[in-house]
Amino acid sequence: MRSARTHLQLTRALLPSVDDQVITRVNKSLDNPTAWDKVAESVRETIFGTDFGKVPGLSYKAHRKFNHDIPVAILKGVTEAGVDGAEVALAHLGLDILKDEIVRGLGTDVANAIEKNCVASGRRAKARRS
Repeated sequence: MRSARTHLQLTRALLPSVDDQVITRVNKSLDNPTAWDKVAESVRETIFGTDFGKVPGLSYKAHRKFNHDIPVAILKGVTEAGVDGAEVALAHLGLDILKDEIVRGLGTDVANAIEKNCVASGRRAKARRS
């Protein structure tokens, strides 16, 4: 997902009991790798191989090269917010897979339009609640 807002809104729908700040912190931790994350990824690949913990169907381009394998995502989530954080991290990976599947099936333009509509729908729903 390109949009942190989309991740927030869809994760909120999937995990309504989790605080928005937890969702935001975990998503930010996953999508913004530190220099240490990059070093740790290199070490993990050397020890376990390049496919260890990789999520089938997820493209590992750009920022997803780091923090987007299952063990690391869960660890990042737990570090940020315990069990709720782990749930958010797994939801994050699932939403990234969903975006990739839409891109593969319908193309990038359609995937971006769907995401844009999701964000707009979330804003409208928030306005109705206010």
